[in-house]
Amino acid sequence: MKIRNIKEHNNFLKNILKNPYLPFVMLFMVMMVIHSFTNFFRDDLYFSTQLLNTNLFDYIKMRYLTWSSRIITEVYFVFFTNHRILWIFIDSLAYSLIAYLLSKLLNKENNTKINWIITMMTLIYPFTDMSSAGYITTTIFYIWPLLSFLYIMNIIKQDMEDKKISKWQILLLGVAIIN
Repeated sequence: MKIRNIKEHNNFLKNILKNPYLPFVMLFMVMMVIHSFTNFFRDDLYFSTQLLNTNLFDYIKMRYLTWSSRIITEVYFVFFTNHRILWIFIDSLAYSLIAYLLSKLLNKENNTKINWIITMMTLIYPFTDMSSAGYITTTIFYIWPLLSFLYIMNIIKQDMEDKKISKWQILLLGVAIIN
C-alpha cells in the first residue's frame, strides 16, 4: 500500500512540474521576495512625501498646472510610494505577466521548458538596476509600459488569428494604451 502511495505522490509531483504555468507562479514568488527587500530612496522618497500637506486631487491639479507631461505616471508614483505593499504585489505580478505574455507571443505549444527559459531570461536583467531613481518610480516608468506593450501585441496577435477578444480584454487594452 505504501509503495502505491509513493508512486501516486511522485506522479502528482511530476504533473505539477510539467504544468506550463508553474514557471510564472515561481517567478511571481521570487519577485515578491526580491521586492520585499527594496528600500525607498531618490524619487521614491520625494514622491512618498508629496501628500503630507495636500490630498491626491490637489497634488494632481498642481502638477497639471506646472508640468502636465508626467501627470499620469506621477499619480502612480505618489499613490504607490504611499502604498508600498500594493506596489510589491502589482510589480511582482507585472514581471510575471511580462514572462507570460512573452510566452503567449513566442511559445505556440505552451511548452513548459520554453516557459522556464522565458522566465529565467526575465530574471537575467539585474533588478538592482531598477534602483536608479528609486525602485517604485523606475519600475512604473519602464516595466509597466513594457507590460502594456506586450499586452497590446498579444491582443493584435489574437485579432490576427481571428480569435475572439472579450470585453474585459478590450477594457484592459484601453488601460494598456493609456499607460
